[in-house]
Amino acid sequence: MHRAPFLVALSVTVSFAPAASLPWIPSVTVTSSPLLASAVPASSPREGAPGVRQLPIDPSRYVPMPLPDPRTRAPAPVALGEPVSYDLRTGEVWVGAAPFPSAGEERFPGSPGPGPSTTETWSEVRNFSDLEIVEDPSLYPWCVNVRLFMQFGSSFYVGSGVLIDPLHVLTAGHCVFDYGGTNDWADDIVVIPAYENGGGPFGWARAASLHSWTGWTQSGSFDHDMGVIDLDRPIGALTGWHGFGYNNNNSFFTGNTFHNPGYPAESPYNGEYLYYWYGSFDWVGTYQLTFFKTAYGGQSGSGAYHINGGDRTVYAVLSNGWALWTNDVRITEAKFTHIAGFIAEDTPSSFDLVAMDVNASPSSVTAGTSLASMDYLVHNYSSASWGGSVPVRVYLSTNDDVSTADTPLQDHSFSCTFSPKSSVRVVLSTPPVIPIGTPSGGYWIGVILNVDDANLPNNESDGQEATYVWVNGGPDLVVQGASADPASIVAGTSAVLGCTVRNQGGNGAGSSVLRYYLSADATYDAGDTFLGSDAVGPLPGGDSSPLSEVVTIPAPTQGGSWYLFFVADATNVVPELNEANNVASLPVTISPENVPPAAITTMQANVAGVDLVLSWTQPWDNVGVVGYWIYHHASVHDPGIPFVYLGGASVLTYTVSGVCGDPAVHHFFDVRARDAAGNIAPPSNWVGEFDFPLGP
Repeated sequence: MHRAPFLVALSVTVSFAPAASLPWIPSVTVTSSPLLASAVPASSPREGAPGVRQLPIDPSRYVPMPLPDPRTRAPAPVALGEPVSYDLRTGEVWVGAAPFPSAGEERFPGSPGPGPSTTETWSEVRNFSDLEIVEDPSLYPWCVNVRLFMQFGSSFYVGSGVLIDPLHVLTAGHCVFDYGGTNDWADDIVVIPAYENGGGPFGWARAASLHSWTGWTQSGSFDHDMGVIDLDRPIGALTGWHGFGYNNNNSFFTGNTFHNPGYPAESPYNGEYLYYWYGSFDWVGTYQLTFFKTAYGGQSGSGAYHINGGDRTVYAVLSNGWALWTNDVRITEAKFTHIAGFIAEDTPSSFDLVAMDVNASPSSVTAGTSLASMDYLVHNYSSASWGGSVPVRVYLSTNDDVSTADTPLQDHSFSCTFSPKSSVRVVLSTPPVIPIGTPSGGYWIGVILNVDDANLPNNESDGQEATYVWVNGGPDLVVQGASADPASIVAGTSAVLGCTVRNQGGNGAGSSVLRYYLSADATYDAGDTFLGSDAVGPLPGGDSSPLSEVVTIPAPTQGGSWYLFFVADATNVVPELNEANNVASLPVTISPENVPPAAITTMQANVAGVDLVLSWTQPWDNVGVVGYWIYHHASVHDPGIPFVYLGGASVLTYTVSGVCGDPAVHHFFDVRARDAAGNIAPPSNWVGEFDFPLGP
């Protein structure tokens, strides 16, 4: 049936008619807006473990409950006796029940389920038809029929039953109390609606309490071979349920068609499929109804219902028989009153909203992404009407015990008017996001209704009401707390850059590299200037590594507003959940470098024929010399013009060709260092072809 850090709020209003008059359960679509985004999976251990949900029993252990042979019992009439009940959880047995005032009612209506439906195919026949297979038991009305897996001591049996209320199944008495065998109540009964070939689309329910009459439990009279099962979850809210009733007119049973689906499990049948037959009864007694067909073990407890308009009402359950006939036990007026009383005792008189059937898709989702869809059912299992706003929180849990200790994914609310035993399906237009820090593994998604109603525990969608998803986690590296010291940097000088690389993913990240870049704009790209790097060691999910590095701003950098980029996993060696969040930026102010190199005082000139060889030593500069300008002067009073530029700090000599040998013409030179910021040093000492230094 079952088809992250992020909280949202939403609201919707819907009202609808009582469930019994609905062809399906109404649904409402809720919309949302973000509230907050900080949640991580709960790490506190609780019961349960991730995995695919399995049936709580092994069907292969169970054999057909033998169809009792009425010829083995004395035909002497036995009074119905008192209703008798058994609580499987406490072992308590009690006799008697407060009669339910029927106020002249002869039947209580059922309700169709929330899913798709079909209709029975039948024709008016005098006798019951042959058994025919039900092609799709998940459709209403077939899905209200259940297969029973019963344990009596060391014996395991299968039988049938029918939902007559979201929380109650009508069946045969020998399916709840083994008269003549263990002479005791069943130790366990698992109820599976729409069972087929090993499972059912609606999950299962377990018996919580059992009911019958002393006419069966003490006397073993087939006249009173009828039982009622109270369930531990109102599974009928998902399937729908049939009504039940009585009719004191015997001709009602011989003159109308009755439908009887069940699970025959004796050869040639195996109990894995739902079968169906129909017809009118051939003989009517005070307590039993007979039709001339052979029933099979496994059909015990299946309900016989009559269709009146759109209403389906159960009037009897299959009880016993032999090769020539089958007997159903009739719901008499007294039984009807007691059955209504069993149900009324379990039905709160004040509203009780039950969170059920959470569905989410896809079944495999990547951490940090949103579910594609999510919905759930809210059922009011009570006799009271109620309307109002229902706040709801969605949770991610490491097991199917959903609680407030789990990771909250989303908040929303819906407004609705509930009639007794009615439901609404809530559809989220904005499904929740799975937190990016969720490690890979199996999880359950559930909801908790924040309402003060009759039964607070069932406000949580625990167990089968939660839905299982597999989360594909992974590493995700982000840069946090980027800083620069100083915040205003002079070009050509150093700064200490600091940050923290955090793995916000749930899975571990291997070793990686953090790189620092300088950019003239706020967009990181391949044209930015590399400044330095740091090695980052392996980071488990949720861990972080503080880093710092001394970098030098290139001296030619112009003054103004710049950006520093801190790039995690700069070499792309870590496969991440989100490859687009590795870069953090930090705006900084850069001042131009304006300190020139020192003046050269060691300039020399040497004559080599007609050439003049100039030489000097490298001067000091705070960011480093990158070249030299040689200036030429026509006289000692000429300020000079740039003659030639020599790139490279280590170029400390230059030959001026053909300037020597003419005593009438003199040439003078000086050299001026240039640094990386473009600053030019003051003139050096002058030299000329006289091979001696001149003053500047």
